Amino acid sequence: MKRDFLLEIGCENLPSGYLDDTLDQLKKLLDDGLASERLSCDGSAVMGTPKRLVVLVRGLVSMQETAEETVVGPPVKIGIAPDGGFTKAAEGFAKGQGVPVEALSRATTPKGEYLAVTRRIKGRPAASILRDRIPAWVQSIRMPKTMRWDSSGMRFGRPIRWILCLYGTDVVKVKIGPLAAGRRTRRSPLFEEAVSVKSVDHYFSIMEKNGVVLDPAARRARVLAEARRLAVAQGGSLVEDAELVGIVANLLESPVAMAG
Repeated sequence: MKRDFLLEIGCENLPSGYLDDTLDQLKKLLDDGLASERLSCDGSAVMGTPKRLVVLVRGLVSMQETAEETVVGPPVKIGIAPDGGFTKAAEGFAKGQGVPVEALSRATTPKGEYLAVTRRIKGRPAASILRDRIPAWVQSIRMPKTMRWDSSGMRFGRPIRWILCLYGTDVVKVKIGPLAAGRRTRRSPLFEEAVSVKSVDHYFSIMEKNGVVLDPAARRARVLAEARRLAVAQGGSLVEDAELVGIVANLLESPVAMAG
């Protein structure tokens, strides 16, 4: 069974210059992590504002894929006696792997033929893997400057204030620093009373209703479009600066242009 996965890391305002690289790092950590854990999905995306970093995985499988692992032991010439029986070396290898010596097979390698054990690694629940891996992913993000804000020793660009983590409609009990994940988010622009989130799609409807533009590219486009509109309304034209648009878009969640 597949379900959507959502992670939101709510924090005090990250500096504008930190946001783009932070999202790029988080996307790579996510994709590499899902691949290494044998968790397939229909697609993934990372987006965010200065106040929140958001990870979305659509159609994430509920269980890790089963895998096979081959453990190589002693060379056949050492593990097999001239009479065809197993030697003490083979018996010791089998015991160490927790299998009867009769379960040993032969594996051909560039160095020759070796005794080996092939074992099946049963998949774990996706929610359990994410719960264990996400804290390391977040703490692996590198920023120009980080800070500590409590006794946990957790470091990040700005203090983390809440964590929302859902797999389908279920909370994934991730813990980052001193904070445990739940199903509550905060609307823009102020850190007012938290709002309960029922599902992944419900979260995005809350953001849209409150004017939060999570996609940085969409935010930049809106900043530029609004600035152009106001310039024309004042009888002029905008002196465009792509770098400045990017800086402004990374300073806010809900672009509103004003003429002054």
